[in-house]
This record gives sequence, C-alpha cells and structure tokens, in this order.
Amino acid sequence: MNVFSNFTIQVQKLKRYIKYRKKDSILISISFLFLFLSVFTSKFEIQISFFLSLAVLIFLSLIYFLNFLPFELFISKFVLKFLIFSFFVFFSFLYKDLFLLFSFPFLLLFFDSPFILLFLSLFPFYIIIQLNQNFIPYLIYVLLLFLLSYFEKRKMIKIIEEKEKISSKLRLFDIEKMPKEKAIRELKSPLYPEKPVPLFRFALNHLKEVYKQIIFPNSLAFIFYDPASDGFRIEVGFSKKKAFKDKGIIPSYSPLIKLATQRNEKIYFPEFSGSSFDIGFYTSDINIGSVCLVPIYSDGDLYGFIYADKEEIRGFSESDLKFLEFLSREISLYLKFFISLKDEHLLAVRFRALFELAKETAGKLKLKEVAEKILNIASLLKEMDVACIFEKKDDVIKVVAVNKEKEWIREGSRFMHSEDSIISLLFKSAFPIFTGRIKSSVPVIGRINPDIKSILAFPIRIEGKLKFALALFSRFPDYFDEKDKEIFEFLVNQAQISLEKAILFEKTLELAIKDSLTGLYNHRTFQEKLMEYVKRGMPFSLLLIDVDHFKKINDTYGHPFGDRVLMRLADILKNETEKGGLSARYGGEEFAVIIEGSKEYAQYRADEIRRRVEKEEIYTDEGERVFLTISVGLATFPVDGKERRILIERADRALYIAKRSGRNRVVSWAQEEMGLF
Repeated sequence: MNVFSNFTIQVQKLKRYIKYRKKDSILISISFLFLFLSVFTSKFEIQISFFLSLAVLIFLSLIYFLNFLPFELFISKFVLKFLIFSFFVFFSFLYKDLFLLFSFPFLLLFFDSPFILLFLSLFPFYIIIQLNQNFIPYLIYVLLLFLLSYFEKRKMIKIIEEKEKISSKLRLFDIEKMPKEKAIRELKSPLYPEKPVPLFRFALNHLKEVYKQIIFPNSLAFIFYDPASDGFRIEVGFSKKKAFKDKGIIPSYSPLIKLATQRNEKIYFPEFSGSSFDIGFYTSDINIGSVCLVPIYSDGDLYGFIYADKEEIRGFSESDLKFLEFLSREISLYLKFFISLKDEHLLAVRFRALFELAKETAGKLKLKEVAEKILNIASLLKEMDVACIFEKKDDVIKVVAVNKEKEWIREGSRFMHSEDSIISLLFKSAFPIFTGRIKSSVPVIGRINPDIKSILAFPIRIEGKLKFALALFSRFPDYFDEKDKEIFEFLVNQAQISLEKAILFEKTLELAIKDSLTGLYNHRTFQEKLMEYVKRGMPFSLLLIDVDHFKKINDTYGHPFGDRVLMRLADILKNETEKGGLSARYGGEEFAVIIEGSKEYAQYRADEIRRRVEKEEIYTDEGERVFLTISVGLATFPVDGKERRILIERADRALYIAKRSGRNRVVSWAQEEMGLF
C-alpha cells in the first residue's frame, strides 16, 4: 500500500512538472527520444557527405567549449545540457568512427550531477560493446569522473549547510530566547515602521554584531552608493581604531573603490602594502595587513560593498572570505525586501496624496489654484526637475503653472503650437508621451532642449476637448518607469475632474463679474478693480471711451448689428490690455480701460487704440462697410487725482471735451486744464 501511495505521489509530481514547465518537459521528451532512437538505429548505415558531418562536429564542439567559459556564456540549464548530449549521442551512433571519442568529454557537461553522469555514460558504453572494443579505459574514465563529481558535490553541500547554520544566527527576533507569550505578541505586531529605512539600518547593525564575532575584523563597514554625492555612504561601521570613519562618504574615485567598481567582483589583498589613505576609510595612516571588499548586489544591480580589514598579513582565512560572501547575500536579501517595502510605502503615500488632491479640490477653486495643487501633489509623488501644466488656445501653448521656474520655462510663458517640439506633438497626437532617451538635438518645448533626457506627459481633456497637459521633465535618462506612468495616469484622471470643476467655477464667477455681451468686466467689478489700483499706489491712467454716433448706427442698421460693433470693440480693448491693465464695459456704448505706467505711455496707447478702431473694417449683412470711431477721455493717477471718484470725474470731463471738439480723438485732463479746448 505504501509503495502504491509513493508511486501516486510521484505521478502527481510529474503531472505538476509537465503542467507548469511545459517547455522543459518537451525538451526532456525530445532528448529521451533521441537517446533511444540512437540505440535502435545503431545497426543502420546512413551516408552523409563529409562536409556536413564536419559541420555538425564543429557545431557540437563549439557548444561544448562555450559551456566551460568562466562566465557561462551559453549553457546553464540542465535541460539544455541534456538535449545537446542526446543529439551528440545520436550522431555518435550513426558515425561511430568520427564521433565516438567526443562522447567522453561531453560527459563533463554533467560534472555537477554525479549520478546523472553515471546514468548517461551507459549510452557511449553501449557503443563500445557494439563495436567489440576494449571498454576498460572508458570504464576507468567514467569511474574517476564520477568520484571527482561526487566529492565536489559533497563539498558544495557542506558549504550550503554552513551557510544555513550562519543564517539561523541572523534572525532579527530570537524566538527561542523569548518567553512564549512575548514571541506571539511580537509576531502579531507589525515588523516594520512607517518608513522602512530605520529597520533596514537596524538589520545591518544586527548583521554587523553577528559577523564581527565570527571573522574578528579590525574594521567592518557596509557602504551604499549615494548618487547625490557620487560616492558611497557609510551606513553602518565598526572599528577598533579611532581613525576609522564610521560615517560620511567614501568618494567613488578612491583607489580601492574605483578598482572594485571596475571589476564588479570581490577584491582581496592578503598582503596590503599601500597606505590606509588609499582605502578612504581612515583619517590617519595606520598599519593594515590585509583588506577585503565584497560587492552587494540585488537583482543584478550593484548597490554597495562590505569592507573589512585586519592588522595581520593574510589575516582572512578561506572560511572568513566565504562568510563575507554569505554576508553579502544576506544583505542582498534584506535589501530586496526593504526595496519592495519602500515601494509599497511609496505607493501608499502616493494614493494618500491623490486622496488629498480630491479632497482639496472638491470646493470652489480657481483654475490657477487647482493647477498649483496638482503640481504640489505631483512633486510629492516623485522628485523631478520641472513639472508644469500647459494650456492650448488656438495656436499658442501657455504655461498655466510650474513647480520650479527655470530660465527656459516660467509661469505665463507662451510657445507656438506649430513648432516641432515634443509638447506640440503631445497636443497634436493627443497621446501620452513616455520617453527616457531624448537626444539633445530634439526640441522639448518651443525650439529648445534645455538638457532634458526624460519626459512623462499626459493630455487632459475637458468636456471631450484636449485643452491641457501635465508634463514632468528630468535631466536623467530613463528616469520614469512603468509604475510612475501608472500612478500619474491616476493623478491625471483626478486632475481632469478637478480642472473641470475649476473651469465651471470660473465660468460661474465670470457671469457675476463680466458683461454677458462683450466678455469684459462689468461696471460693478470695474469699480472694485479701480479701487484696488488706487490702493496699490502705482501710476496708472483711466480711459473712458465712447463710440461715436452709436445711436445712429443702431437706428440705421438695427440693434443686432450694434451689438456686433460693441463686441468687435471689446475684442480690440481686450487684446490691448493683455500687455498690462484691464478693460470693462462702463455702460451702454461706453467702455473703461486702465493702462499701467506713465501718462505719456497711456496717451500713446490710447491713440493706438483709437487708430486701430478707425482702421477696423465692419460690414453689414448686405456688404456695406460701416466706419467706426471712438472718443477717449484720459486722467492719470496720482497727478490728475488721488481718489477714485475724482479720477472718474476728470476722465469723464476729458471725454466730454473730446466729443465736443469733433470726436475721434484722445483728450487728457491736463490738456483741458491748460485751456487748449
């Protein structure tokens, strides 16, 4: 019954192996097929040209020799070795005279598996029997190879057992020395704090205390690469010497560190003859007999080194060096765990930041405020050189907000959409941009590339139309990864909702503060803005503008055409005041404009507005051109008045004189005071 039960278990294991490792199962099946075919075809003779046989021989020999290169260039999996061996044995049976001798070295492929080697040696042995040759030399060769392989395997098993013994001493919580209740309580509580870095340092300190009692070094330190200082930071250190630096940075150009990073392997000087200053760990010259530096890898990437030295020449035994390599692997395991833990913690922080964005932008916020909050959250999610939000209007791309202003990008900066840049491409294609290898010749925005190597950018649609974009810039290549892309896509989805709310809020606000026909500020808002300018105390001029003969235009062409005239004039005033100031509909056909600066500058700008209106071509539905002119009255703060009421009265008086004097002109309050009119 037990035999049947064990057989059933083995069958179940075989089923699982075939199910989860289909590719390996197929290769093993093909290998066994060729091995048994070689037995059955041993008596057949197939004629193949000499050149084809030679090609097969060269190919198999090349595969064989590549396998024994130091860095295992070609073959590392048992399944592949088995497949190649089966091919070779098959050809050996077909061409015994040419291939038989090469079967012997091919057994070396399985030197790490002594019993498999013994089993596979039966196939060449069968050839020798078939050829009636002397099998004693082959048998001696196989037995010697088996014994060497077997003892080497036993040696490796002992090394693994030693590692397991050491690993058992490295637990962060020694349960055996704890009372049972305390052990259970420790297991139920979280084993890591909110930030994983302190626990990682605690684990390193624990490893340091354990291993300094095993190898008895003069100094021992764990150093990790710090990109900010281009050196290796001493995370944990111990030394019997006061001159040892247990904190700080070891520069990457230090001779020992430079040699280790170039070789990417363990560095050991059993008879160190150099100065301790060359090592970089000491502040004064002391006697050092032997030095060892072991790299710390995690997922194939170099993160740092274990440094150890002793005063004695040849102070490190073979077992000491093995212990240091075991220590490196233990730190790699801890490092992998804490990197994963850090990523999970960062992910939690990111989602918390996104929640804060949703909460903060749920109220009534203006577009600029929402954009700034989005960039603040983006800066919390990942460090970067520049993050900004762009807005596209017509053929112009405008910077709405930027987290870190640079010479090449500032809030309010404008760029032409027609220029062939990456940001223009984003608005043209409406697809996200995720790239980390930007050439310096490729313009990023406008016509320049300010040393940007990586970009992560997303289009933002408002009511189905592409209006905004969130762009993240970095000077480092391949700075953003897939996880960043995923989390920022989530941010963009939330940002889209927040921006839509902000635009809706601004539209609602605009209805309250702007004239519905012209889009300019209404009379009440204009009075508030004028008061703000007066309180600010900086020089500015108030222009009151009246459309000449507007009643006649209304009576002749109708009120709808009159509205068109007012809207056209409003567009002109809006464009003129974008350079500084504001414009408003004062009432009926009257408009008010504030121009910042001196009186002379305001007079020049007012006359420019008048000339532009005079040149404007406005046509009726029947194609008749209507000539339009305006009269302007001007008063300047503070020279013409220091109070809002007085400034309005004097600008209104100047406007009255402009109309009485023939219209289509600009009159300032000072001119009227001098008696020119």
